Amino acid sequence: MFYELSRNKKIISIAKKLLGGTVRFHLGKLNFKLPNKKKGSEIGWHQDWAFYPHTNDDLITVGIYLDDCYEKNGPLKIIKNSHKKKLYSHHNKENYFVGKIDTKKNKIGTNNSVSITGTAGTVVFFHCRSVHGSGHNLMDNSRPLILFGYRACDAWPLINDGNPHPEVDLDNYDKNIIVGNKSIKPRLTKVPTIIPLPKKKHYVSIYELQKN
Repeated sequence: MFYELSRNKKIISIAKKLLGGTVRFHLGKLNFKLPNKKKGSEIGWHQDWAFYPHTNDDLITVGIYLDDCYEKNGPLKIIKNSHKKKLYSHHNKENYFVGKIDTKKNKIGTNNSVSITGTAGTVVFFHCRSVHGSGHNLMDNSRPLILFGYRACDAWPLINDGNPHPEVDLDNYDKNIIVGNKSIKPRLTKVPTIIPLPKKKHYVSIYELQKN
């Protein structure tokens, strides 16, 4: 069911337009925002690009709301036009990659953020360099969210982020092409890049990473 949803024709048709004509599946995960009284509710401000730099930044994330999303249960918040601006450091003072921006050090204009609320079934598309996060879930129930990541076929990963990777399994990497053809010629563009290393823990949830 999740596989079919990740290949939904309406979603892929939009992804194709946003990514310049080709689409390769990158990642999929089911995210539960726990109630406020339990740990792991808030997601600090971050850019997905900081987690998985590529040879170009034609990557998007697609969020699908499985429940109604209101201001009270911690909706996705995105800072307008932030994908066109700088890449912020996601390292802490000890220089470990922690997956969040130091908002005290960096003035990222959180006052310009927009809450992306919507009913169950709402689909949200945003660029990999968009600065985003979410607040606490003040309701009694968890808020589930499906996240799918897509990349242009000529956007090749610079590191292994635990998702389909050409050096780990090239056949599997190519099987994740939804629209486009196989090629070993990546497209390199002038994009800001900071390698997300070192990490104290690898392939953990964003909640755990940001906590550390």
